[in-house]
Amino acid sequence: DLAISYEPELLLARAKGAKLVSIGALVQKPLTSLISLGPKAVKEPGELEDKKVGTAGIPYQDAYLKTILARAKLTPSDVDTVNVGYGLLPALVGGQAQAMLGGFSNVEGVDLRLRGKGHVVTPVDKLGVPTYDELVLVARRDRLEEDPQAIRLFLGALARGTAAAVKSPAAATEAVLTANKDLDPKLTRAEVDATLPLLSKSGRLDEAAWRTFIAWMNENELIAARPAPAEVLSNEYLAGEIPD
Repeated sequence: DLAISYEPELLLARAKGAKLVSIGALVQKPLTSLISLGPKAVKEPGELEDKKVGTAGIPYQDAYLKTILARAKLTPSDVDTVNVGYGLLPALVGGQAQAMLGGFSNVEGVDLRLRGKGHVVTPVDKLGVPTYDELVLVARRDRLEEDPQAIRLFLGALARGTAAAVKSPAAATEAVLTANKDLDPKLTRAEVDATLPLLSKSGRLDEAAWRTFIAWMNENELIAARPAPAEVLSNEYLAGEIPD
C-alpha cells in the first residue's frame, strides 16, 4: 500500500509511467553526503581533482557529482570515479577511495565517528545540488482514491510513533534492535540519536523545492519532462504537525 523511497527515485519511476505520488516526507533534507577521511579530507569541491571517488553507481548520484564538480569548474573526467556498489564505507576506510559520494550523514557518518576516524561529512545540498526530500512515503494514485481514510489514519499513527520515539530514544532503539537481532546495539543507538532530530514534524512536501529539484533532474537529462509538483505529490493526507 505504501513504500518508503527517495524523491529522485519517485521522479524516475514517474518518468517511466508509474502512477505514484509522494504523500509525505520522513526526512525533508538530503542525507546523501560527500564523505572523506584523514588530514587530507575533502572540504571543498576543488579538492576532488585527481582524487579517487567511490560511488554506488546510481545515475542520479553521478549527476550529483557532476554538479558538485562544476562548482569548482571541474568535470567528471577530472576525478577517478570508482563504482563500489554498496561497499562505500569499506572502500573509503580501506583506502580504495579518497572520498565517497552516496553515504548518509546519519549512518556512515555516525559509523566513522564511533570508529574515531577524522572525517568530513558534507550533505550534497551544501555542495550545489538543490535540496530535496531524502526519504518520502509513496503511494499509488488508485490506492489513494479507493481508501483515503486508511492512508490518513496511517499517517496519524506514524506521527504519534515519531513523537514517542523523539521522547524516548532508548525505547526507539530497543524497538529497532528487537526487529533486527543482527544490529550492533551501540551503533544503532548512535544512529537513532542522529536520525530522530532529522525526522519531519509535519511531513509536509514543499512544492517550490520539488519544482526546483525537478528542473535539476530535467537539466541533467535524468527525466525528459518537468511534471508539475501537484502531479507527483500531495499534502492532503497528512495528520498535522507532531506536538512537542
